[in-house]
This record gives sequence, structure tokens and C-alpha cells, in this order.
Amino acid sequence: GGGLSLFLRSEGIGADFVEQATVVLTDGRIVTAARGTEYEDLLWAIKGGGAGNMGVITNYSLRTFSARPQGVLSLEVYWQLPTEKAKIVQFLKTWTESQSGQKNTAFTSWLVLLPGKPYTFRMLGIWNGDIDEGRLFWEQYVKDCGVEPIAETTNVSVLSVRSAVALHQSTFAGDSFRGVIDARTVKQTWSDAILEGIADLMLAGGAE
Repeated sequence: GGGLSLFLRSEGIGADFVEQATVVLTDGRIVTAARGTEYEDLLWAIKGGGAGNMGVITNYSLRTFSARPQGVLSLEVYWQLPTEKAKIVQFLKTWTESQSGQKNTAFTSWLVLLPGKPYTFRMLGIWNGDIDEGRLFWEQYVKDCGVEPIAETTNVSVLSVRSAVALHQSTFAGDSFRGVIDARTVKQTWSDAILEGIADLMLAGGAE
């Protein structure tokens, strides 16, 4: 199950790409799990709904999608955590609103970096769509956050799909991150109460 990636919003999670699988069941039978067969429920189970105890998978078929030949537009920017609660709430609200409804385009993740306080946030973004539209989107996004980025840290560039994946993978390497808040699962804008609660935790050092 699972299989989260930069292209989750436009293509789905990795488990969605499994078309069929050959499975050895606990009674020794070898079956093909696929949609439209009597083992369709088994296909669902081995894609994440069965806690990994449905049998032994000997081979499987995956659906693929074409990588964008023009690449994707990457955003990298650093902010320092504001000391005013209202600014933190605005920052969080802009982030969640940018994700809600951006099914086929924007993906962002941001992390709290060590060491010490005030905390520094690094945001990485990928725009999986028209490059010119993406430049306008990221430019407006950074402005709407209401917090001035740390000088000379904003970088918007066109990357190949391979390079974009490598950049984001490197983000999660090592132990230098105090916490992660990821927009991949944001389906609607968070309420003000939730945003204010997160802001309170940040100001109190809750990320520790």
C-alpha cells in the first residue's frame, strides 16, 4: 500500500498503479487478482487494505504515466518563524488554500530545520503543469504568505522529473529535521481553529 510521490495530486498514489497481481494464497492456490475478476477484492487488499497478509505476490503489472518532457517547476524557499501568531496563521492558511483544489498542479512540503530558535522553515514545491502558469503561481504564493523569505533563499527553476524527485528525496535524508507538515493529504482548507492551534504549538516550541 501507499507510494506517495510528487505526482500524487495529478496521478494518484503508487498503489493506484497496480493493475493486477499473481498471488499464492495460504492454501497453495495461485490466482490472478485483477479488476473484473472474482479476485477483485484481493487486488484491493494487496494494494493496502489487507495489512500485508493476503498471500505471496510472485509478479504484478503496473500502469505507467508519461513524464513531462518540459520538466516541472520547482520552488525552494526559506522562512524564519514569525513571532506574531496572526502571521503564522496567515502563513498556514495560504499554504493550505494553495493546496486545496490544486489537484493536477501544485505539491508542497515544508519542514522545520534545526538547530535552535527561532525555527527556520524550508519549503519545497513542485508545479506539475504549464511552466509559465507555475511561475506566476509560485510568485503570488510567496507574496500571499505574508512573511518575507530569508534574503537570497528563494529559488524557482525548471527541473527534469528525475532531478525533482532526487531533490525531494534528499530533503528527508538524515536527522536534521524536527518535524514535517506535508500538504499531500490536504483536501480542504483547514479551519481557523485548527490553524490557530498549530500556531500556538509552534510559538510554544511544540515542534520539539
